[in-house]
Amino acid sequence: MGLVLRPSEMESGVQQIRSELNNMRDGYSGVMQAVLGFSGNEALQSQSWNRAKERIQEIHQCIVQGMWAAQTLVEKDLDSLEASMDGAEDLDEDELFMQIKNLTEECEYYEFMIRMYQSMQVIENFLKPAIISSIAYQIVQYQKLLKQTEEELDLLKTKLQMLFDKADETSGLFQEISALLDAIDCAINDAMFYITGQGKLSGEKWKIEISEAVQRLEEKDIFMEYYFACELGVSLEAFQGMYGEKLVSEIQEYTKDYSIQGISDLQRQEINLFILEKCCDCSSVRVEDGKYQLCNVSGKAMCEVPPEEVGATVMNRAFANKDIKINYIAGYLKEKLQIEDSQVAAIMGNMQMESGFSPLKWQGESPDDLYNPEYIQLYADGINTSGGWGLVQWTYSSRKRGLYDYAVSKGNTSYFGDMDTQLEYLVYELTEGECKGLFEKFKEKKDVVEATDYFCDDIEIPNKEEDRKTEREKAAKVILENIEKNK
Repeated sequence: MGLVLRPSEMESGVQQIRSELNNMRDGYSGVMQAVLGFSGNEALQSQSWNRAKERIQEIHQCIVQGMWAAQTLVEKDLDSLEASMDGAEDLDEDELFMQIKNLTEECEYYEFMIRMYQSMQVIENFLKPAIISSIAYQIVQYQKLLKQTEEELDLLKTKLQMLFDKADETSGLFQEISALLDAIDCAINDAMFYITGQGKLSGEKWKIEISEAVQRLEEKDIFMEYYFACELGVSLEAFQGMYGEKLVSEIQEYTKDYSIQGISDLQRQEINLFILEKCCDCSSVRVEDGKYQLCNVSGKAMCEVPPEEVGATVMNRAFANKDIKINYIAGYLKEKLQIEDSQVAAIMGNMQMESGFSPLKWQGESPDDLYNPEYIQLYADGINTSGGWGLVQWTYSSRKRGLYDYAVSKGNTSYFGDMDTQLEYLVYELTEGECKGLFEKFKEKKDVVEATDYFCDDIEIPNKEEDRKTEREKAAKVILENIEKNK
């Protein structure tokens, strides 16, 4: 069987691989955070434990670096593969050879017929004018057929050569990944040895292979991609979408001299401090007992952030520019709900009054505090907490439990305070959940004030003494103006 090219199948396969890569990234992106949390466990204190924690952290960092490098290499090759398929059509070597053979035989037949009729012209003096005219006509017709067939033949030969060129162009793809995956397997084996004490070590060769792969990638200045994905567990693209290119450039300039390999605890701390100070709406950030403290103007710590939660904090805690957060939410609702700008503004006008757009707002003992991660643990422990929670202040037990269960299904309880998770669940409630019927009626409300009031009364359902409907309407109008201005 010869070469076969099916661009649509290739595209489908590429998309499937990309999806699997995303799943893989989600799987390993939190590994370093978990390992950092384990390494910082003060309950495990002894010389042996400290040595074990250091080794486990070192090996897992290599594993994460290797997995990231493998993913990056695969994505690079997928990009090349997609580029090579651009404008390509279905091609089959065996079919092309058969078609070329048939057309070649056709050309030979037409050439034969042309020669035969031309030979008859030699005796035209002995032929009647009508016969001479017919011979000339047949020659012209066969010449036309020959030319047409030769053009078709040239096209087929071009396609065949294109097939060979595509094969040569893509033959080297995905070659580099094999040795790297073997090295990662050895690293995982050694990690299991240090955790369980069973089996035997693989040797040190895998460290060199992973290091060399990472070094080759580092030449392309992609430290930021690695750090956000693997150290923080955050997509750099998502971060840039929220905070803008300017801040990303500032962080990139700050980290330009850092290397993916061998990031020390001190370097990690310096980078995290810089990012937290740039992103969080606090006066200063300091480190105490290995944790980052977000402080107010008086220097009082408002909250503590463990190293493994820096990424989640950056994405959920604070948006130095409130407009960034509003634009992000507006864009998400517009895309996922397929509703009018006035209706997006109506939902967000209610959201602003409920939470100030904070996924960590708790209508509990401290209603003015926009950061209450302790509520997550309370709910996780099964304590019947009162008050609303999150972007739209989920209050009723069934809806709040639904959000919690959905968050846990994504990995752990921390997703309960995750903005994207809450937006995803809100969309589910409105399009598939218990609010589906009400949302269908909401979509009939085109006027921003009417839509705001309906969402407040029928979907949000706050206490009448706390509905502040006029403020909701005003907030919705301002948001609508900003949406229309930014189009």
